[in-house]
Amino acid sequence: MQADGLSCVAGRGACLASAHPPHNLGSSHGDTRITRLSVGEGAQYVPIVRNSHRIWRELEQLSGESLFEQSGLLVLTSSPEFDPRV
Repeated sequence: MQADGLSCVAGRGACLASAHPPHNLGSSHGDTRITRLSVGEGAQYVPIVRNSHRIWRELEQLSGESLFEQSGLLVLTSSPEFDPRV
């Protein structure tokens, strides 16, 4: 599905790219994507990620296809500053 299809189905969204897809310079390349609920850039992005997961589930319902496979991640660190909630 193209990004404009996602925006149309979800009723909102944006696609920003410096090159015209398909290309090998960004997220339009390859078969997989990653999203993180523990975002190093800041907790303000977590609601955006949660909303993207909801939109993927909505698209699955509309298409009848499995589109989003959620898996876990194990982070090992000795840093006392690490907070998995951020």
